[in-house]
Amino acid sequence: MNFNNFFSKYLRKIKCFLLIYIRTPSDAIKHPVQVLLSFFGACLYFLFGWLRAKRQLPNKIESLLVVRRNKLGDAITTALALKALQKSTPNIKITIVTDTYASPIYKTFLPDVVVIEPPKKHLKSFYFTGFHPVLKDHYQKDFDVGVNCSASFSSKAIYTLNMFNCKWRIAVGGAKKYFWYLWLDDHDLLPECLRNKHQVIKILSILKRTKLPIDLPLIPNKSTLEVLGQRFLFFPESNRKESTWAVNNWIELRSKIEGEGGVVKVCGSANIMDAFPDVLCPAATQNLIELVNQFDHVVCSEGGASHLAALCQKRVTVLSGVSISATWFPWTRDCQLIERTNNIQSVSVENVLSVALRRGDFEVISKSFDESVKTNTE
Repeated sequence: MNFNNFFSKYLRKIKCFLLIYIRTPSDAIKHPVQVLLSFFGACLYFLFGWLRAKRQLPNKIESLLVVRRNKLGDAITTALALKALQKSTPNIKITIVTDTYASPIYKTFLPDVVVIEPPKKHLKSFYFTGFHPVLKDHYQKDFDVGVNCSASFSSKAIYTLNMFNCKWRIAVGGAKKYFWYLWLDDHDLLPECLRNKHQVIKILSILKRTKLPIDLPLIPNKSTLEVLGQRFLFFPESNRKESTWAVNNWIELRSKIEGEGGVVKVCGSANIMDAFPDVLCPAATQNLIELVNQFDHVVCSEGGASHLAALCQKRVTVLSGVSISATWFPWTRDCQLIERTNNIQSVSVENVLSVALRRGDFEVISKSFDESVKTNTE
C-alpha cells in the first residue's frame, strides 16, 4: 500500500469519527468537554484497533460460549436457536451464561448444556460481576467461539463475553465505536433485511456467523386435542398496557369456557387476586414451567407466557395490543394471535371464545404460524 492510499484510508476513518461524535455544530458549543472526551476516546479506539493483532475464526469449532442474560422470552428464543444448532452439530459443547431467572429454560429444554448463573451485581456493581467465583471458575477454560446472542448492542453482555478466553468473539455492534469492540472479532450490525424479522431468525443469523451448519428449528404440528374437557391456563397480565385486556372480559371468558366443560385456572401476580382469588403464583421459573405443562391450552396477553407455552408444545391463544406478528410471534403452529394494535379493548369475549375453542371462521382476527414463518424466512 503506498503512502497516499494509506493516508486516505485512515483520513476517512477520522472523518467518520467526527461525524459520529459531533453530529451537529451545536454539539461542540453546548457540550465541548463531552465532545472532546468522546473524540479522544474515538482516537484511542482507532489507535488500539490498528495495533491490535488480527485473529482468525477457528476452522473446527467444538466448544461454544453463549451469553444471553435477559428476560424469559429472550431465553426461549435463544433456546430454540441453540436446539436447532445442536441438531445440526450434535457434538458441539455449549456453555450458556445467563441469570437465575432464565436458567431453568436452558436446563429444561437443553439438558446437555452447561449453564453458568452469575448474579446481576457483585459487590454492588455489575462491573464487579466478572470477579464473582461462579465466573472465575470458568475463566481458565478455552472456548473456540464466544457469542452474545442479542439482536442489538449490549455493553454489559459484551463485557461479560470479553471476560472469557475465546479464540473468536461475535456480537452485534452499533453505529458508535466502543472500547468493548476492541476484544471482539466480529461486531457487524444485523443485515438490514432482518430489521423486522422474527427474533428466532435474528438469533440464527448471529449464530451462523460461526460458519456452523444450522437450520430453522423444528416446529411441532398442530395438536389434535378435543375441546371438551381441556384444561385452560389464563395469563391475563401484560407488561404493556396496550395489551392488557379488561379484567371483566377475562372473568366472562372463564365463565363461558367452564360452561363448555373446560377447566380454567388463572396464573399471575397477587395484583389480580381481587378478581381471581384462586390465582396461581409460581415462586420461580421452574415452577412456572411445571405449571404450564399441566395444561392443554394457554390463553394469554402477549409476553413470555406465550413463548413458554409454545416451547412446551401447548395450544396457544394470544391477545396483543402491539404489533408482534412479524417479530415475536410464538414459535409454534398451534397458536392463534388476536392482534389489535392500540385497540385491544375492541376484541369481544365472543371473538376470543371462538378462537380459544377453535371454532368458526376466526382467521380474520388471527394469524397462523405458517403465514408468520413464511414472512420471516423469505
